[in-house]
Amino acid sequence: KAGYCYVGALEQDERLLIVALLACGWPNNQGYKWADTKKLMTYGLKNYRYQDIFQDEELQSVKVKNGVSEDMQIGESAEVEAVYGIEQNKMVYELLISQEDEINVVYDIPEVIEAPVQQGQQIGLVKYYLNDQLMREYPVFAKNEIKERNYFWCLKKLKEIYQV
Repeated sequence: KAGYCYVGALEQDERLLIVALLACGWPNNQGYKWADTKKLMTYGLKNYRYQDIFQDEELQSVKVKNGVSEDMQIGESAEVEAVYGIEQNKMVYELLISQEDEINVVYDIPEVIEAPVQQGQQIGLVKYYLNDQLMREYPVFAKNEIKERNYFWCLKKLKEIYQV
């Protein structure tokens, strides 16, 4: 029932464009599919380019509630460094997009997390949207371990202060 159809692809300048036409010209107009395909391919070649949309921004450290590190003093607050879970040289994300497309990057990383935090623990996500559609997520991990502040840590620090 779809009538005359055509599916074709064009590869040029490292771009692959695919067209699928349904009901493109009935018996008297069978040649319409060629004109329609040419218009679509010309439009695609003119308006779409590959672009690396990865934003190589340094991630902010995350505060750790009730967290301590070995060298911390009483009254200081602990922070864990946030890092991507992929190697730096693999941080490329290319999309075939037009100038009208809108790219949004959302850093879904909390400002504060609860102790304890294990090294390598996932603490957030970086999300890439193309025209409000989620395209990719990169996990964000804790680079270092943060222990929980507890009674024994406080007792140890008091002992150090008063040299008991």
